Amino acid sequence: MKKRNTLYIPVLIGMIISAIANAQLIEHADPVKSPNNLKLQDHFYLNSFGMIIGSIEYDPIVHSISARVPALKNETTIHLSAGELSSILTDSQKATITNLQLTGSIDARDFKTMRDSMPALSEIDINTVSVSAYMGTLGTAGSHNIIYPAGCIPQNSFNLGNNTNYKLTSIILPTVITSIGDSAFYNCESLTGNLAIPGFVTSIGNNAFESCGSLDGTLILPNSLTTLGVKAFSECHSLTGLTISESLTSISEGAFDGDWLLGGQLTIPNSVTSIGRYAFFYCSFTGVTIPNSVTSIGAGAFGKCKMLSGNVTIPNSITSISDFTFALCARLTSVTLPNSVTSIGNNAFTMSGLASITLPNSIISIGDWAFTLSHLTGGVAIPNSLVSIGHGAFSLTGITEFIVENNNPYFSVVDGVLFSKDKTSLIAYIPNKLGTYTIPDFVTSIGNYAFDYCNGLTAISIPNSVVSIGAGAFNNCSELTSITVNSTTPIALSDSLNVFGQTAQTCTLYVPADSKTLYQSANQWKDFKIIEELLPTGSKINLASSKQLILYPNPVSEGFYIHSGTDEWSTVSIYNSTGVQLFLSQVKGKSYIDIANLPQGQYIVKFSAPNGTMEKKLLKK
Repeated sequence: MKKRNTLYIPVLIGMIISAIANAQLIEHADPVKSPNNLKLQDHFYLNSFGMIIGSIEYDPIVHSISARVPALKNETTIHLSAGELSSILTDSQKATITNLQLTGSIDARDFKTMRDSMPALSEIDINTVSVSAYMGTLGTAGSHNIIYPAGCIPQNSFNLGNNTNYKLTSIILPTVITSIGDSAFYNCESLTGNLAIPGFVTSIGNNAFESCGSLDGTLILPNSLTTLGVKAFSECHSLTGLTISESLTSISEGAFDGDWLLGGQLTIPNSVTSIGRYAFFYCSFTGVTIPNSVTSIGAGAFGKCKMLSGNVTIPNSITSISDFTFALCARLTSVTLPNSVTSIGNNAFTMSGLASITLPNSIISIGDWAFTLSHLTGGVAIPNSLVSIGHGAFSLTGITEFIVENNNPYFSVVDGVLFSKDKTSLIAYIPNKLGTYTIPDFVTSIGNYAFDYCNGLTAISIPNSVVSIGAGAFNNCSELTSITVNSTTPIALSDSLNVFGQTAQTCTLYVPADSKTLYQSANQWKDFKIIEELLPTGSKINLASSKQLILYPNPVSEGFYIHSGTDEWSTVSIYNSTGVQLFLSQVKGKSYIDIANLPQGQYIVKFSAPNGTMEKKLLKK
């Protein structure tokens, strides 16, 4: 057998035994192999001062022993007492060790050494250590004199502050710990694999694993866990599954916010009583089961869960749907609201996939933009209990009418449009209705955002009974080409912001005769690029030959065709018997005019062309 080229140093057996008996053991795997290709092992021994006093190299074939004092290898095991790690290792050793296994006991000072003084350290095994208590200024929380409890992974253990910890790739946690401190592994972006939380852990601190973007697989929170900190696993965007502790009472704010691969069916255990703000925001769960034990769901709790599909049933222990709770849940097609729910918050279902909604008889208020840009279609029934509806609550949806129960003391409906009970205030127009609309002359006020984003509306007439118009009332009406105002004095808009918005840039404003100058100087009215005056009521019109104007059918039920015999652009206006303009449009050649929204009665159709002005009577039946 070929002998190894090894330096032998005579050492008295008794001295070796004595030194070893009082030393601490460091051991690691030596990459050098014996001639028979078997891996060797080195055992290093340290005296009480941390000095290496020798090593024993054991080759199972050669059976040779040599004493030497080499540099520590990159894979190292150290048995130590709490607080000794920094003093045991030299600066060179701290700089080069990549894989570290610790046994014995450690405290916050040792975590600080691993975090701040061992830049190459990437894999840590502290599975068998006990974490001792420590009070002082040399722990992981900086220079503050802090008490670090026993059995706890200290706060900020591997948190590098504003810098990302790219070096730590794996850690095996102690089996006997009971808590993981705040920000212990914050921003450890390279920490990979399936995280195993020991079965005795009762609490995980705020931001403990936030931004650990490489942790993957299913996260299992053991049943010992009773407390989960704010944003504990936020931005862990490689996690794919979640099992929640059956002892947990609260899912904290942002606990899993931004874990966008976290999918499958989410089952909230019966122990949970509250779900915090944005707890599951931007996750990918396909379904969620919420037990009756849950009494509150925070704002945005399930927002942007784009894979959440089908129906979600809200338990009857819930009284409020908070702001943004299901916003941006594009695949969520229905939600079952119990009779315990009294309020729906702002943007609660904005941009969701809801195709229909049944409001419970308990509902009192609906917040601003609650259902905006959802997929609602058909009619929306307003129950007797509803007191208030927020701005734009149903804007940019496909609903075709509002339906108000007879005994509701706050709302009424006319032709599907929502009004106050006394009909003096127009609250919300039908978002998806096409064509023109004449506001009834019993209306005195137009509510905030009443016509906002009514993109099917092409022309509107405002009677002189209206004395106030709310903020954003006609904003974002992209197809609106004309607004006709029948008041000679501009309605004051100083208390209402952005009434017309971009609509004023593309829409023509028609005002009563001799009032154009007033409107050109009035707040917000002056923002219209085009302001035209109407013909004076009762004025004589220069009629061209009536044979040039063809209008059929007449009488009419839904609409009529008008043909002037000219290919030039002309203006068609429709007036009621009192001279109020109800309709205005630009036409060319043969055109169809839709008047399905006008009530039955007799009207005057006025046609203005470059070669003259004509009028005809029209009967709507």
